[in-house]
Amino acid sequence: MTISITPFEPADETWLRALLATAHLATADITTEMLGNFMIARDDEKRVGLAGVEFHGTSGLLRSVVVESSVRSTGVGSRLVEAIEVRARKRGIRELFLLTATARDFFARLGYHAYTRSEAPESIRATREFVELCPRGSDCMSKPLWIPTHYVLFLCTGNSARSILAEAILNHLATPEGSVRAFSAGSHPKSGIHPLALAILEENHLPTAELRTKNWSEFDQPGAPRMDFVITLCDQAAQEACPIWPGHPVTTHWGLSDPASVTGSADTMRQAFRETYRVLHRRIELFLDMPLGESDPSALKTRLQEIGQL
Repeated sequence: MTISITPFEPADETWLRALLATAHLATADITTEMLGNFMIARDDEKRVGLAGVEFHGTSGLLRSVVVESSVRSTGVGSRLVEAIEVRARKRGIRELFLLTATARDFFARLGYHAYTRSEAPESIRATREFVELCPRGSDCMSKPLWIPTHYVLFLCTGNSARSILAEAILNHLATPEGSVRAFSAGSHPKSGIHPLALAILEENHLPTAELRTKNWSEFDQPGAPRMDFVITLCDQAAQEACPIWPGHPVTTHWGLSDPASVTGSADTMRQAFRETYRVLHRRIELFLDMPLGESDPSALKTRLQEIGQL
């Protein structure tokens, strides 16, 4: 069985309405526009499940999660819900709500919690699903989708190699997408990124189009992202007088030799960048495993210092 989750297509409509009717779920309020908010599970060419969502401001209403009997207890329902959550996050939805008469335990396993029906946002309570289509005894559940973003600034003097690699690696590894956002800068940035830094990133299939060298003063201006963590990667940057960062971020030093200073054959220089990439990748993996919302800055700083020794 090869399951794919794809957006609704017009050819799916007849099957979708029939499956909902078989499951005794409402279809009367499903408009043509709303059909575009459904995701379909397919086993090769065969449709085997569906889930939909309504968008109301920053709230969403998850509805109509149904799978064919042939694929029940195979994880298809969970994958449909996850696909809807991804779509909702991209729309800026901060919380999903739902009503269920029979699947409370299923949704609880996916992180949904009981919610007092009368306390749901007015936009959700005003939907036909809430007003007339679902039994009054249905359970109301919700799940927050908004995850606070943690901002990280990597610093080097030239911002052309180590800090650029770190920025790209962290933004690539951070999940959910956008939960941690990395930037890089330098006290005396070079005019461009070192070609081997770009080559190593491309070798590892990381995007490079938006990378650029920057002066660290960009992040000391009104309207700049407020950093939660500032990590220096070269000894010179660590010794320089940094700007006073708003918000008192946790700071640490992850010293690394400058791969751009390595001389020799082309292969020797490329290997130096590969090694720097490897070390940064491992450290950043460990960083992302940390409880970044930890309220004790000293505990975070201690763990960051330990990672910097690896």
